[in-house]
Amino acid sequence: MQVFGFHSVSLDFRTRQQPTSGRVLTVDAQGLGDYCSVQGAIDAIRNALTINPSSAMAHYCATHIYAFSGDYAHAAEHADRALRLSPFDPLAFESYNSYAVAALHEGRNEEAEAWCAKAVQATGGVWHSVFAQAACLALCGRANEGRALARDLPGTLGDWLAMYGRTGLNREIVDLVAEGVRRMQAAS
Repeated sequence: MQVFGFHSVSLDFRTRQQPTSGRVLTVDAQGLGDYCSVQGAIDAIRNALTINPSSAMAHYCATHIYAFSGDYAHAAEHADRALRLSPFDPLAFESYNSYAVAALHEGRNEEAEAWCAKAVQATGGVWHSVFAQAACLALCGRANEGRALARDLPGTLGDWLAMYGRTGLNREIVDLVAEGVRRMQAAS
């Protein structure tokens, strides 16, 4: 996602897990396949926000980076700011996802599911958002509803869980999503 472009400054963020280093989250801060550390991405975001503190896109990218790395307080701070700056932005789902991840971390599964539902609505039903909502429904004790929601996803629930594991998302959250998947698979 392009964060900021001005006088040849362009930040394009992608996250991934480095295959050789286990659970290390890295970020492509220039969009060129040159992955850096989370700190490198945070530094790039800070630089972008120094140039333009009102860049909603930079705040949406910051909430994504902080949520993925497990820094939920900073994720929420940037999510709040991004939504204040551009509440109807196509990237608003990043804020909702950050709120959902923080709620999962704190054991507030019903709230996490509600934030996931907002992300599904904001994205028009993008598959990764639907999968997250389905897993949260299962964690809320509504595995059959989650399973019904996930029924139209391409691939299997196991495929989706494997994809989540490769994104670099905080291990604790991946484990919670995996529990939701297990509950959906066990549901009749």
